Amino acid sequence: MKILSLWLTAGLLASGVAFAGELSEADQKWSSAVEKMIEKGAEKISTPDSNRADLAVQLAKKHNRTATIQKNDKGYEVVFTTATKSTTVAKNDK
Repeated sequence: MKILSLWLTAGLLASGVAFAGELSEADQKWSSAVEKMIEKGAEKISTPDSNRADLAVQLAKKHNRTATIQKNDKGYEVVFTTATKSTTVAKNDK
């Protein structure tokens, strides 16, 4: 019995590792919807799931936007801003 439970546990762990990098169908749909929102210039999204908040940050980077995650009582709010390069203009003092 112990050997059987050991094999089952090992199998579950192995399958979990194999599928860890793949998104579920629901997460794929959510990701597609958020990506469209980012493309249209959305400023923020909310989600109760920390993994989806992290995914939103990755999607923002893909579209040259920065994102910050703020935890609140309902979950997570991801705020998007346009990534800008800082430029300094030097004055010529002559």
